Amino acid sequence: MTAMVDDVAPTKLLLIVEDDPALRRVLTIAMQHAGFFVNQVGSGTEALTRLEQGDVSGVLLDLGLPDGRSVDVLNWLHDHEDQPPWLVLSATDPSDAVQIDDSIGDRFVPKPFDPWVLIERVKAMTADDKGGC
Repeated sequence: MTAMVDDVAPTKLLLIVEDDPALRRVLTIAMQHAGFFVNQVGSGTEALTRLEQGDVSGVLLDLGLPDGRSVDVLNWLHDHEDQPPWLVLSATDPSDAVQIDDSIGDRFVPKPFDPWVLIERVKAMTADDKGGC
């Protein structure tokens, strides 16, 4: 069954890249409730494969993936002109995250986070489909 909010079918695909299965499930449920189609993956390798397929409206990326490919995903997002907008979710200190990639800045969402605030940020991020945040 397709998740619907206020009788409006989802039209935007959100890619959730999170290695913690419990958090990935919570994020999926919250974003479906907010009206998004959701693809979820647990590694950077899977994320890169999915991004190459296209049609992604936004990305939620865990910065601490165990396969070490978070930076590769960030590089892919930077290198593609038609990149989807993205946010980084991390328990890492924001200053450490910015040292990894100085474009993270206002795209950083610290863990733990308020799911309702995250939903509003994702809605704003995907509102115009122009990439970036």
